[in-house]
Amino acid sequence: MRSPGDQPQPWAEWVDRPLTDTELDGVCRCAPRERPYGDRAWVHGADDRLGLQSSRNPQGHPSVKV
Repeated sequence: MRSPGDQPQPWAEWVDRPLTDTELDGVCRCAPRERPYGDRAWVHGADDRLGLQSSRNPQGHPSVKV
């Protein structure tokens, strides 16, 4: 496991890289629901560790089946 101080190299270039349109769209979808953003496996792990499983559910009331 990496320590909290480990950063990818070269760190400055990685941090300063602009987001792609796809990444920006993903962040904009996740931020209003305070949902983690990342690949599916990482998001599910973060949801489980942080108790955010409900952020994976669709918004609103469940559909009523008649």
